[in-house]
Amino acid sequence: MFVPALEGFSSHEFAIGISDPTRVSSSAGLNDAEVLKDVRARFDDKTARIGADVNKNTSEYVYAMIGDLDTRSMALVAADTSGTFSDEEKNLAVMATQWQDHFRAGGYVGSPELHNTYIGMGLSAVRPEDRAEVMRVYDGEAAKDTSVRSQLGRASARVTLGEEQSKSVFGDISASTNPDDKMLSLLVEAMTKAKETDPQITSKLHGINTADDLKKAEWFKPYVERFNQLLDEQAANSVKAA
Repeated sequence: MFVPALEGFSSHEFAIGISDPTRVSSSAGLNDAEVLKDVRARFDDKTARIGADVNKNTSEYVYAMIGDLDTRSMALVAADTSGTFSDEEKNLAVMATQWQDHFRAGGYVGSPELHNTYIGMGLSAVRPEDRAEVMRVYDGEAAKDTSVRSQLGRASARVTLGEEQSKSVFGDISASTNPDDKMLSLLVEAMTKAKETDPQITSKLHGINTADDLKKAEWFKPYVERFNQLLDEQAANSVKAA
């Protein structure tokens, strides 16, 4: 109900993937190249069925295109460099992954009407302490990926929860001198400020995959100088660690 796809299409795997990102379905038994070939065939079939007149700027369209893919399939499409997928198609996978992050944090992506009745999917159905533990585990895994896209997902989860609940779930890193923690704090600060004028900012991060993408975002421009300084700190820290 809360992740409606275009009529005649399923968003089942996307919905299940919110609470179970390790679930294997569309990519089962396939190597990476075979997964990409499978998704290519799925996209071609859906594009033909949907037609050219569809409004692609809707969540229903996104769910129709990626709703039957598991997390691995979406991740491989998002990272594809073989030319199998267009930038638009790769952005669909990136967007869907970020939306799942947002749902896991208790947020909602969709129409205002559904948002008003949304009480949480997946993790919100379990005990709060269990949900918090799952979120911590997921965040710990995401922390291993230092890409801008991954760190934006972590920041988005914290902004969605709010400062106090975020500290309760993830801990307080405000005084940390670790460059990665400082970078995460900066992203949270910038996103929190942007949310004051755009409450839906955490669901509008699609297309921001690199440092250059982030620096071009209007809401982030006041933070670019500090961002560049922290990039230098992270690079220096990596050299020391090596």
